[in-house]
Amino acid sequence: MRYRVETGELLRGCKMYRMAEYATSHVPNNEEHEETTTDNYTPDTDDREYFGADMLSASITCTNNNSTVSPLRFDEKYNIVLPLYPQIKIHLEPLPKTLYILLLRHPEGIILKEISDYADEIRYIYCTISGRKNPTVINRLLDAITNPMNNPLHKNISLIRHGFLSKLNFQTAQNYIPAYCRAKAHHIPLDKDLLELPNLP
Repeated sequence: MRYRVETGELLRGCKMYRMAEYATSHVPNNEEHEETTTDNYTPDTDDREYFGADMLSASITCTNNNSTVSPLRFDEKYNIVLPLYPQIKIHLEPLPKTLYILLLRHPEGIILKEISDYADEIRYIYCTISGRKNPTVINRLLDAITNPMNNPLHKNISLIRHGFLSKLNFQTAQNYIPAYCRAKAHHIPLDKDLLELPNLP
């Protein structure tokens, strides 16, 4: 599936950006994108696919025409479930999913430059949903994304957006993806009454 980006914008009335690029939708189906936490990571698609940590498409032509906002839940394996769209699978690898759950747990929003303040919570979420036990691997992954100056943090935020935008039209997807204005907190704008957080032990 291909889509064309006609314009880009920051949500909540921020400055508009003009874009004129094509991007190819790519939904990861293995753990390759967890390596976005390393400096030598080379994505298997052009980096134009990542629109930037602060930009979202305002006009995406998508084959799916889902206009109703569904509740968002997690199943027993921490997979994202949209009950109104059982045929749609939102696939996120453990690392971007960890960041997504973190944002959902903080509706007030999180300023990325302060992400290190949430290091313990990020570790707890990641270890719970990934099942990984190797401390060396875990430390390498989490040290990278808790540094706000590191590219992997922004790449994984982009993977969250990509996961939803590749399956839902923009009007619907914008309810589920991180939104923010410059120098303000990232947050998920989904109505709290539509959200059921995962049951973490």
